[in-house]
Amino acid sequence: MTRYSGNSQADDYLPAKPESSGSDAVKLDSQESITHRNASLFMPDWKDVETFRRDVQFLNQEGFIHNAQTFKPKLTSESIVILVQVHNRPDQLQILIDSFHKMRYINETLVIFSHDFYSQDLFDVIAKIDFCPYMQIFYPYAIQVYNSQFPGTDPNDCPRNLQKDESRKRKCNNAEYQDFYGQYRGAPYTQIKHHFLWKLQFIFENCSLFRTFEGLIFRIEEDYYLAEDTIDYMRKLDRQARIQCPEFKMYIMGEYSGYSHEEYKSSATRKDRWYIGIGTGMAFRKYIWKLFKECAKSFCLFDDYNWDWSLMHVAATCIRGGFKILKPKGSRARFKSEFRVESSHSGLDATIQQSLDSIGDTSRQEPPGTVHVQANDVFRHHNKIAILFASIFVIKRCQLPGLHQLFKVDEGLSAQILCVAVFALLGCVLNDHMVDLS
Repeated sequence: MTRYSGNSQADDYLPAKPESSGSDAVKLDSQESITHRNASLFMPDWKDVETFRRDVQFLNQEGFIHNAQTFKPKLTSESIVILVQVHNRPDQLQILIDSFHKMRYINETLVIFSHDFYSQDLFDVIAKIDFCPYMQIFYPYAIQVYNSQFPGTDPNDCPRNLQKDESRKRKCNNAEYQDFYGQYRGAPYTQIKHHFLWKLQFIFENCSLFRTFEGLIFRIEEDYYLAEDTIDYMRKLDRQARIQCPEFKMYIMGEYSGYSHEEYKSSATRKDRWYIGIGTGMAFRKYIWKLFKECAKSFCLFDDYNWDWSLMHVAATCIRGGFKILKPKGSRARFKSEFRVESSHSGLDATIQQSLDSIGDTSRQEPPGTVHVQANDVFRHHNKIAILFASIFVIKRCQLPGLHQLFKVDEGLSAQILCVAVFALLGCVLNDHMVDLS
């Protein structure tokens, strides 16, 4: 293990081990010299697999919180913890952190960066944070490390788009195992889904700091941008939801596209069900994780490398009624890829910067003092959208080997027959559940 600055390791610089004194407090050992923001960050040695394993195990077990002595974070049932999935886009990560810096109550909020790539550029960006407590966790199966073996790409793995006949001739490792789309496993794609699941498993099951944590985990990615009142709004939304509609246990805080100044000023929050494309920024408590954990096998075995399609499969087939969500009418989380962000050290493209400034200008307006959850009838049409997305999901993925033989039709037509039947059933089921949204 090395310090990210490149200096050699010394025992005196090792992170302090956190201690727990009840469910609310987060404490560190009294080694003051390593708790200030200018203490060197530790980056696992990714060039050697065995060393990397030891480094990651140590760092993940330590759970070192930076800036803890300055901000003294507490983890209560009212707390919000921001969980960021980070890959290798330091410029976009910098934009996200800049938005953090402007957020109200960020000094009271623990931010966790979950890494699956290791570079000094990334660590340089994070090391500058001096306005909130933060910690880093490290995905232990990074393909950057396992670059010539599973879960990375083995030299004898079949190329992603190679035809099966040619793969059999080559006798590559996974010649018989194409996915639903006729492609072979691509390690960079599958890592995203694996990392998504690992970080939630680690936070809710393996990290001692969160074993009794009952607050909100706000899951985002490095290419997001958050409004200044995101934490404030989420707190108000959570308080109102627990009184008015406690069965709604997930919040979606933003849109993939479109940002309205007028909608931002609205206090309205709508009820809905989670489906692919409904929005960005997912906040939930351990209750949702427990539901999801019961369906983990369904998630893992679903033949798609996208975590959101896999989660849609879980919501449609394993969790009764799916995920009930609340979503602000005015977006608090923005997906920066909408702007096609391609920045460099010389700065952002002017159009992109103008769009981000627009979000900032909106955020600086006076936010709503209270949050109002809209009546169900107002948003009944959104459930029709949910049905449409769920139906597209079924049509995209439904298949049943041998059905074409039963009906004496070709295989493609058999899939269509099944899809129509499931589509009709799904529509009935979701319509029956609409009353549950009131």
